[in-house]
Amino acid sequence: MITAVIDTSALFPDCTLTGVRAQMLLRWSGRGSYDFAIPEVVVLELVHDARERLQTAKQRVEKAERICAELEVDANASSINVDAGIEQVEKNLRNRIRQAGGTIPPIPTPEHRELVDRSIRGQKPFNRPSQGSREASDRGYRDTLIWISARELAAAGRRVVLVTKNTGDFAHEGQLHPDLVRDVTQASGGLVELCLSLDEFLKDHLPVDADVLEAIQELLADDEAFRDAAREFVRPSLKDAAIDRRSRVDFARAANTSDDSSYSPEAVTISDNKILSVQAVDAYGFDDDSVGAIELKITAELTADLVFARPDAEWLAHLGSEVEFEDWDSIETAVAGYTTVKVVATGDLLLDKGSHTLVDFDVVAVSNVAGDDP
Repeated sequence: MITAVIDTSALFPDCTLTGVRAQMLLRWSGRGSYDFAIPEVVVLELVHDARERLQTAKQRVEKAERICAELEVDANASSINVDAGIEQVEKNLRNRIRQAGGTIPPIPTPEHRELVDRSIRGQKPFNRPSQGSREASDRGYRDTLIWISARELAAAGRRVVLVTKNTGDFAHEGQLHPDLVRDVTQASGGLVELCLSLDEFLKDHLPVDADVLEAIQELLADDEAFRDAAREFVRPSLKDAAIDRRSRVDFARAANTSDDSSYSPEAVTISDNKILSVQAVDAYGFDDDSVGAIELKITAELTADLVFARPDAEWLAHLGSEVEFEDWDSIETAVAGYTTVKVVATGDLLLDKGSHTLVDFDVVAVSNVAGDDP
């Protein structure tokens, strides 16, 4: 049986393991070809991400309370106890892993000399010194501990697959980096394979169901009620995902592509999103309990309200950006604007195949439609 060692990058932004992909990972662990391990370092990084998100949520609630007070409107937004909330998040996360039969390898304790030596030499996952510099970077410390956890499992005789999206530190040309191949071979003669996304791993190890895929494709094509229900079901998730780390949407595209500068908005709010099409492209993880995942491809049109720093806004206007700017004279440091962009999103739909009930949906990635850039 394969042991999948899951890196933090493969799970973001699902820091609680409640998203569709995580649910499928947990549900099938031990039932088929794999079990899984989430190293202690990864658990701590997920908890840290949850803390940052909860602190941001608290700031938003407090801002809403201030606005309501200014408007003399009663507000009952409860105070968020970040420490207590994160304690519960961590407890739930650890329980979820263990209840699914997963393991949490403890933080390894390599000799300090090994870590210092790896850092000085820039042995992956540490970064090599930049050209012309003698100074190596200590960036990669936590990734190195994750790698050593995977290496130790391989040394114990397990067939290990490292599931990560961190191609810069673990991979070379789509394969496990040669530094790491040599490392695990010299340490134990074991083997660690590389998989560059959780989606890819699940599709390799969960049963594919062509009949379910065909049935959903027919419903999306011919059943207007089902098609409309699917569009409304995915729409709220797309709105949020378009402005977080899953998104590669360029909201400041300009006609003059010779300018290499970056003009990211200081703030983005999706005021409207229109689903243009929903396509089912894969179906996997279905069995007798009839619940599995459908991979969707969604084309949508997003209307976004934006705020840019004034120098960026001026340059974008000069370059012929698609952003329509307004209120040039109202604020000295920032300029508001709005734009409409067409995007393509991929996502996973949790579906009950018996009743065609839509259970859950997660956006995996969002980007501008290929070929739509000026």
